[in-house]
Amino acid sequence: MTLGCFFLGMSVISCTFTHWCFEEYGWKFGLWCGCLLSAVGSTLGGVGLWLSSSVIVLLSNVILGAGAGIGMYLRFASVDVLPQAYASRGVSWTLCGGCLAAFVGLEIATAVTGAFGDGSLTFLGVFVVNICFAVAQAVFVGLVAFDKNAVVTASETQENGDDDPMEIITGEANDDQTANDTDTTTTTTLVSLLKRSDFVLPLLVSILSWCIMVQPKSIFRVAMREVGFTDRQSLTVVEFHFLAMFSPGIFTGWFIEKFGTVRSSQVAILNFLLGTSINLSAQANSISTAPWFLGMIFLGIGWNFGYSGATVWVTKVYAAAPQFKSKVQAANESLSFFFLGILVFSTGYIHNACGAGIDGWRCLNYFLLGLISILICLVLFAMLT
Repeated sequence: MTLGCFFLGMSVISCTFTHWCFEEYGWKFGLWCGCLLSAVGSTLGGVGLWLSSSVIVLLSNVILGAGAGIGMYLRFASVDVLPQAYASRGVSWTLCGGCLAAFVGLEIATAVTGAFGDGSLTFLGVFVVNICFAVAQAVFVGLVAFDKNAVVTASETQENGDDDPMEIITGEANDDQTANDTDTTTTTTLVSLLKRSDFVLPLLVSILSWCIMVQPKSIFRVAMREVGFTDRQSLTVVEFHFLAMFSPGIFTGWFIEKFGTVRSSQVAILNFLLGTSINLSAQANSISTAPWFLGMIFLGIGWNFGYSGATVWVTKVYAAAPQFKSKVQAANESLSFFFLGILVFSTGYIHNACGAGIDGWRCLNYFLLGLISILICLVLFAMLT
């Protein structure tokens, strides 16, 4: 429930605030707003725990999700900070920051658990630490020299004497674009951009990559506990899962530059299939953590290739219409996290549909195979068009 509220917060902020804020005030101010929301959400979460109010805690997760939703734009900001030739690497290197968080964040959260007492105050320390992280993030954002002219707005386009931003002529499409690009010139509006396959396809790839990774991650510690593993064992698994999510960013950017976004999605599918198959091999005992480690590691790697590729892929849709950049990014983020939030809400129900323990875990992974099948169909469509 809390994770679902978190992702819905990410969706709402992307739909209502981010595109306006980044257009009006630029990357730095917008990202600082994300840090502020994270601090406010953490404070509210602490108050919710102090008052033993689940409603306040859920609301705090919506606000925390809003802060994180703004923070997710760092990968788009990296494209503007770096030369265009390094755009793919900028996205993947930004995601590499999670390598440190994979261990430091989780270990600190574990260390401060119970620091303020037991019962409803058990996790108060986690919210306190999160406030500190929000402050640190704000400091580091302040150190980045963002290009003040990077976020192009519709009004700026008109002031510079360009054509009406709601009706412009775009040139011949890039070879990587996958549909509706047969005409060398087309009248472009925001709505027409959002209908193009080179927006819809990466959007769906992003949604599925997130779902295939997040759904098992949100429940696997429960499944491991039910078959006899300790919390320490499952924590180590999730740490290596996070490492697998972000460490491929060291070379994912190079891979996308060399082989393209569709090939990156193919690599994601391969890893998703391997990870889900290994997850299905887990047994109802605590003899070996190997299937849990390997399964979650492959899912993490698949997410990195799928999400990084989709991020770079969707930037191509507004390459010839930069005045729509912030709105296209907002639509991509909002829709991605909205549908992700809905699917995350369903995770517990899917897990419990076949009973507790290993049966519920396998039921969820069979559901993931269905999502992977849809992802395969999307990538095949992209290859054929």
